[in-house]
Amino acid sequence: MSSMAIREVENIDREVKRLLKEIEEQINKIENGLAASSASQQVNKKIEHTKSRIKTMEIELQTVDDREKARKFKPVIRDHRAKLKEFEQALQWSQAGAAEEHVNKSGYNVDEILNDEDAAIGYGRRLQDETDAAADRAIRDLQETNEVAVNTAEMLHNQTEQIANIDKNLAEIDDEIDRATRVLKRMGRRVMTDKYIWGLIFLIFAAIVIIIIVSVVDKEKMPSQSSQEPNLRRRRLLDFNGDD
Repeated sequence: MSSMAIREVENIDREVKRLLKEIEEQINKIENGLAASSASQQVNKKIEHTKSRIKTMEIELQTVDDREKARKFKPVIRDHRAKLKEFEQALQWSQAGAAEEHVNKSGYNVDEILNDEDAAIGYGRRLQDETDAAADRAIRDLQETNEVAVNTAEMLHNQTEQIANIDKNLAEIDDEIDRATRVLKRMGRRVMTDKYIWGLIFLIFAAIVIIIIVSVVDKEKMPSQSSQEPNLRRRRLLDFNGDD
């Protein structure tokens, strides 16, 4: 499964490189005035298609089990995106230049501007309007960028708080583990002490039992010895009389 995903990623990578090369060639033709009027639309469609293939490449990378191989393609994807963005900007500049050239040819060429004051004034106003429109677009882009930056900052702040909370929770868990470890050590020492006490009690009990047994045995031996003493005396008397 992983090898199939890697092969698919490699195939998409080759396709994206081919598309980028075709886009670059078409943009060069547009900039040099060698392309047809519909070339810009074709390039835009090809750029969107390339974006879609790059996205598919990213999705396929997520299915690769070997993360080391997957990480090698991340710089490749970044390069593809950078080139695609560069081509988009070049196409926009080319389209803007073509539109300005078309306006000049349609009503305000250089001779008319130099010879006709009204035409020059009109041309100046139109340039001013276009500059104002461009400035407005730039301001809107800056506002959008500022909003994105603010949102990103808020997200980073929230994530920082979450990380701080996680770190605090980890510290509390570590403290609980240390406390539990100390309790277990105390319990272990108590258990060992209890074992020693029970061992000592057992030895004392065994000594008492042994003492009792010894005393009972001694008592049993004493009557037999006392019963044997009269017989010994009689024998001694008989032996003494016999000798007489």
